[in-house]
Amino acid sequence: MRRIVLVMALLLWASHVEADVLFTPDMFSLKVTATFDDTGTDTFCWQCGDANPLNDFQAVLEPFEEIVGATWVEFSQYSGFLQLQSTATNYSGLEANFSLRATLTASGESLPESLVRPSVSFGIIPGRLLGVNGGSVVVLECCDGNVEDSVRFQQAFFPSTPFIVPPGGLLKQAALELHFPEQIVYAPVPEPTSLFLLGSALAGVALRRHRTKHR
Repeated sequence: MRRIVLVMALLLWASHVEADVLFTPDMFSLKVTATFDDTGTDTFCWQCGDANPLNDFQAVLEPFEEIVGATWVEFSQYSGFLQLQSTATNYSGLEANFSLRATLTASGESLPESLVRPSVSFGIIPGRLLGVNGGSVVVLECCDGNVEDSVRFQQAFFPSTPFIVPPGGLLKQAALELHFPEQIVYAPVPEPTSLFLLGSALAGVALRRHRTKHR
């Protein structure tokens, strides 16, 4: 049993060592999917379940633009939009949390030739819509967080500016800054099938040795 545990520990350690390679990307792509935490979708509706249609607040997260084949830079501006509709006159108690699920894929000529797969990093960056000032106005807080050790998302305007939603609705911009470090950690795309087969084979060898030893 100890041999099996040791084999699996060595596999995990080896993958960690591979992920510790630093490099400066030449090109990258960034994909962001936004969903509300309460619904798991791009739509949130506050107070829509009661019998009063005159106190509803609905928000829809528009798709964030995907960055593809971009050159690695120190700083970049980035944005998404929320489509807001409201019949409410007071937003006391409103708190709509959402998450930006970011996937960064990078490649670089400075990587060792043995690392042929692209580097992929993931991150979940939080944001929210909040009723403030006694519920008279709403603020959009979006969005501060990191994609592992690579790109930092930062809200472009701070503090957030309170706003009201007019009867005709509002398209609210989520303005962000992207800050890029000089180098990032190589995080290879995992190959679950290969790792499983290798781990199973090594574990099988260890198990056979264990049984032979105790016969």
